[in-house]
Amino acid sequence: MEMDDRKRAADGVVACIRDEGDKIRLIFDDVESKTEENPISWDFHTFYTWNTYVKEKALGSELTDEQYQEIGFNLMARLVAIHKTKREHE
Repeated sequence: MEMDDRKRAADGVVACIRDEGDKIRLIFDDVESKTEENPISWDFHTFYTWNTYVKEKALGSELTDEQYQEIGFNLMARLVAIHKTKREHE
């Protein structure tokens, strides 16, 4: 079985961390690609959400279970919403 067929959805979520001194800000944005085959360029579509964390704890992988769960929940909730919205418009 091939590990990666290089196909992606044309819509997704990108995450980044912005340094704010003693805190970091985790930001999720919706992005779009012009192609589903090996997309190498994603364009910003919509701001989704953000949260701040104590820099030392976040970068040291010392967030609480609840914080990690919240991050995963927000990511999955947004991906599901994007998927459902796309299917409704097909």
